[in-house]
Parts: sequence; C-alpha cells; structure tokens
Amino acid sequence: MDDRAAVAAQLERQPRSPINVVARCPLGIPVVIDVPPHLDDGTPFPTTYWLTCPLASRRIARIESAGGVKAAERRLEADPDLTGRHETTMTRYAMQRDARVDESRDRPRPSGGVAGAVAGVKCLHAHYADYAAGNDNVVGEWTAAEIEPLDCSIACVAAAERTVVRNPQWHEPKRGARQGPRLAAVDIGTNTVRLLVADSFADRLEEVARHVAITRLGQEVDGTGVLHADAVERTLRVLRVFGTIMDELAVGRRRAVATSAVRDANNAGEFLDAAAAALGVRPEVIDGAAEARLSFLGAIRGIRDPAPDGDSILVIDIGGGSTEFVVGIKEPVYTASVDIGSVRFTERHLGVSPPTAEMITSGRLHVADLFESELELPPIGRVIGVAGTYTTLAAAYLGLAEYDRAAVDGTVLTGEDLQAMVEQLATLTVDQIAEIPSMDPDRAPVILGGAMIAEQALAASGRTRLTVSESDVLDGIALSICYL
Repeated sequence: MDDRAAVAAQLERQPRSPINVVARCPLGIPVVIDVPPHLDDGTPFPTTYWLTCPLASRRIARIESAGGVKAAERRLEADPDLTGRHETTMTRYAMQRDARVDESRDRPRPSGGVAGAVAGVKCLHAHYADYAAGNDNVVGEWTAAEIEPLDCSIACVAAAERTVVRNPQWHEPKRGARQGPRLAAVDIGTNTVRLLVADSFADRLEEVARHVAITRLGQEVDGTGVLHADAVERTLRVLRVFGTIMDELAVGRRRAVATSAVRDANNAGEFLDAAAAALGVRPEVIDGAAEARLSFLGAIRGIRDPAPDGDSILVIDIGGGSTEFVVGIKEPVYTASVDIGSVRFTERHLGVSPPTAEMITSGRLHVADLFESELELPPIGRVIGVAGTYTTLAAAYLGLAEYDRAAVDGTVLTGEDLQAMVEQLATLTVDQIAEIPSMDPDRAPVILGGAMIAEQALAASGRTRLTVSESDVLDGIALSICYL
C-alpha cells in the first residue's frame, strides 16, 4: 500500500508537502509522519511530526476535551525536573526543525517548539507524535500511557480501485470488556457522604456517576458521644437517594464504609440499620488504619508514576473527625489516624466567627503538638493531599468561578499558600466564606478548621509543597470491591 495514499485516506485530504512515515501501528499502517518546515506553497509549518492514526487522534481528543492539556501543564509545574525535561524537548524540537529550513529561499520561518508553542503544552496530539517518532518527550510519554496500545484488529484504511480509502469496516476497538457487574462505593464521613458508581475494566475503573452531599453526620459527636437526631435524618435522606440511584443504574456489587463519626458514636447501631435499608448494603465501620489504606489506594489510582524515583509518598486525608496519614510506594508501609478533623477541630477551637487571633494561635499550636506526639513518619519524597478540605482549598487558591474537578486535580499548594489561606479565612465570617465562588456553602463553617489542619499536616511531613488529588478514599472503596 502506498504510504502517501494511506495518509491521504487517514487525513481525508491530500498532504500538502512531502511526507515520511516515522511510526507505524502493528498492522503496518502509518501513525506518525515527518513533515518539512515549509508546505508546498511556502507556508511555514511548525509541527515536524504529525499524527495520522484515527484511533490515536480520537483517544487524544477525548483526553484534551476533558482538560488534558491543563492537567499536563499542572503536572509539569509540580516538578522542576519534569519542567526542565519539557523545556529541553521544546528546544530540541525547534532546533531540529530549523536545521531543515532552506536558507536559500526568502520566506517566513516557522517558530516555537512542539506544535509551534513558545511555552506550555498546547497540543497533546503533537507531543504524542514527537514521542512516537522516537524522541524524548515527557508529555508524549504520559499521553502514550493513556491511549496505547493502538490495538485495531481491522486496518483503518483499505485499497480500492487503485487508490486507498477509509475502511468502512474499521471501528474503534473497545479497551477491554467490563469485568463483572457494575459496582458502587459509598463513603459515609463525619462531614460528607459520597457515592461513586463505576464499571470495572482490566486496566481501569470507568466512572458512571458521582454524587456528594454535606450532611454533618458528626454534628456534636465529639462532645456528646452520640449521633444527633437531626444529623442522622439529614444523612439518611441522602442515603435513600443514593440507594435509588444505585437501583436505577443496575449496580450489582455495593460497598459502604462509615468512618470517624460512626466509630465514635454510642448509638451507631440504629443508624447503621437504617442506612442498610436505604442502601441495600450494611455500612462497614472501619478503623483509622483501614481508612488510611483505602485513601492511599484511591490516591495512587489517580496519579501516574507517583514515585518515579522510588521515593515513598505520603497521602494526607483530612476528614471531618480524623486525619489519616499513610506512606508507601505501591503499598502502604506506615499508617496513622489522628483524631482531629475539620468538624471536630471547629467545634473544639473555633467558637466564634470570625475567630479571635488567640483562637488561631492556640489552634495551630494544638494541631502541631498533636501531630508531633502521634506521628513517626518515615522519609518521604512527595506529599498528596486528598478529600474535601484540600480540594476546596485548591479551588479557592485557583480563583475558580465554580468548582471544577478537572481544574482542581493536580493543583500544587505550598506551605506558604496554606498559611496565607488560613490567615485570609480567619478574617471572614462563615457567611463571607460561603460567598467564595467555588465554595460549597455547607462546607463554609468548617473550612477554616480544615485549612489549619492542612497547614500543620504539611509542616509535619517536613515537605514544603503537596499535590492535590481528586482520587481518594471513595475511589479506594470502589477499587477494593474489585479485589473482594
């Protein structure tokens, strides 16, 4: 099959310059072509390596439409070494292309690095094409991990009457059949209850639905030792809705987990009975160590190459009643659960809004002393912050007009950022905090307490920055169902 004709069929137009195929799929069809720095009509063309494979193009387009370019840029910003590697790629790309410019002809020159970009990522298609052509390109490498293998069983193009056309029999291959029945995970926390419905595949969980509601189940538990009747009713109303959703989505396997507030309550049994009727499965009351392990499992799922240099990572999960610390690489090697969370801390230390300066000072000292006395963290190379406190703070830090999971995921917060947010929130009333555009008003009463814990938790780690992940204990619960 003629390569130029095959590429024309893939692109559904004739190439506008000479081409050279530099990467092929297992069926021998072009995937990436090398293009000169000027098209036939003299137009400068900054993209040396052009992606032609329809399968790769479709998969990358979905990643880009889900915020993949911004996500890649955030990953680069979070790691100076990766930033340097990316900058080297951009320089190398420009130099290789410019070395091929015909200096004897007076015409505009192409500029920029990959896809003509001066900085940033701009186009995952172009980065993947550069990587597939055999070059070092960290963004292309990340993209390849998402879209490969290019496992078509039928060629995307076919010969027809001395030409080549798109093959009408070609279709995008499914990336593995669903394994087992549809599953659902429910996290019943001190401040928040959440539902995740997903399909399980060999290499991933595919989200079907995700719901969250702040019910403050742990209201006054720290002082009374029992679940408040109003908090129980608020939570059960939401759990009944979750049960209906799971029924409507034909969920086959369910797991519900209850954490700090239910652990601490003397009247938990009645609540669990009612929750079982609402959900179709009885919630398991897990201890802090089990909660930490599930948080780690979920957080690792959301991070590619979480410890590329073999260094352990620390996952910090701030809940309403407790804060979990777990260290590991692929499996936890250290876990700790400290009985301080955003709800518990607020009820103990922040009695007025806005709080006094003395409350802030004493609250910070209390949390710092608590972590110092209860934690014996091993050496770590990276810190991941998960759950609602960190994600809410990240959204506020980014100045989002409304909460955006894709934008929040991967945000880097430094100790100075957290300190500044504590000091800013401490000047506001709860009503003023609720007016922050990305803030869930129901989280406003406890976010300052959560921020103070977040600040001191990072300080206790000995690191100066952390990465916020949207994957947490809820995702860990869902993954655990696959292993049961």
